[in-house]
Parts: sequence; structure tokens; C-alpha cells
Amino acid sequence: MESKLKIKKLPIFIGNKKVAYFYFDSNDKKIEKLGESFIKEYEKLYSFFSINPKKLIHLHFLYSLEEMSSYWGGVPPKSLSGMVDNDNQFILYVYSPSVIEKFSSEKKSSIIPVIIHETAHTFVSSINLRCFYWINEGICQLLESSKVRDNIIKKENWQWFLKNKALSNPKLEWLDQIKHEGYKIAYNLTKYILKKYKKEAIIDLIKIRRESSENIEEKMKKIFKSDLKAFLSDFEKNIKII
Repeated sequence: MESKLKIKKLPIFIGNKKVAYFYFDSNDKKIEKLGESFIKEYEKLYSFFSINPKKLIHLHFLYSLEEMSSYWGGVPPKSLSGMVDNDNQFILYVYSPSVIEKFSSEKKSSIIPVIIHETAHTFVSSINLRCFYWINEGICQLLESSKVRDNIIKKENWQWFLKNKALSNPKLEWLDQIKHEGYKIAYNLTKYILKKYKKEAIIDLIKIRRESSENIEEKMKKIFKSDLKAFLSDFEKNIKII
């Protein structure tokens, strides 16, 4: 299917500054209209992070499950509607609005939040390519600013998080965390931190490298002004464990 498409390349400017390229089927008339909404949301990301991504963003709109599967490395879950390239953090793949409901659980109306979520990753990567997964996914979920996520977390998943020291364990893979409500925990953690410690704490957490050589716990204690056990105990008061 991909070979039959005539791909159009559209530059996206904010003022005189080029920030991105959109790549899409030239017959897809809906994409160019997304440019204005993208610019408004991009400016909000800049306002939050106070930086621009280090490189131009290349956003590819996809039209088949096969395309997304080739980038994902297998058939993607239905919950997946967009992703960052595995080898280049500034290349993004998102289902076109024309097929997003067919191949994912998202609605057409979610296309801008999906795009902004993936774009937010490029801002995070420009601060630290190897930050902790939970803060990366947590802030990108918050900044996409459309979905209402509840704060109900299953007891076994929260116990898994604590047992595996997911807050500060640099060896814990994101795919393992996903199996234990990783996205929901990340969202609620980041929301709590943003409210209590403000965005400066979010930026400082992003700057902590996910490396065993880092003095991770001490850096987090300094940000939270608390030991990690006490911090997590306070956080628990903001979630419902069932």
C-alpha cells in the first residue's frame, strides 16, 4: 500500500523558524489543516520546556497497519496510535486521521493530542536522551492535555512498582512497566509532582540520567526534599489502590 502513495512534504513554520516537516499522502486533504493546531500546541510545549528540540521534527502520517508494524517491530497493540522512531528521536510516526480509528483505539478527534504527545518526546530527548521512562511518558501524557485519566491503580501493580523500585531503578525496562499500569502510574506521579513541586522539578527529574553510575536516589531526594519512601507514601494518598 505504501508504494502506491504519493508522499507530500510540508514544512511547518513558527514565524520564520522551520520546526517540522509533515509527510503525508498528497490525496489526504485533512493533514494541512492540522498545521495550525500543531503550531499552537508546539508553542505550548516550548513555553513549558523553554527550549526547542535540537533538530527538526519529521512527522510521518501512516496509512496501514503494515507500515506501523514495520516501525514497531511487530504487530502493534491497539492502544498504539503513534510512536517515536527507535533510532532517531526526532522522527515520529502517527496514523492519519483517515485510518486512526481503524487501526487503533483512538478517535479522529484525538489526532492532535496524539501528535503533541509524540512531539513532546522530542523536547524531553533534547534535555536528556536517557531520562527515566516514567517521567518521560508521564509528562508527555500530561502535555497532550486531552484525555481524562483516573487515579485508580490495582494493588498488585502498585506493589510491583514499589518492589522493583521503579521510581529510581535505571535497569527497569518500560515494556515491563507497561504490563503493570506503567502509563497510568507515570501519569499520576508526574501530575502529583507538577502540582506539588512545580515544573522546575519535572525538568530536574528529566535531567537525571537513567544510568547505574548516576547518584540517582540522592538527586531525587534533593528534588523532593524527602527520602523516596516518604515521598511515595505521600503520593499514595493521591491515588486509589484497589
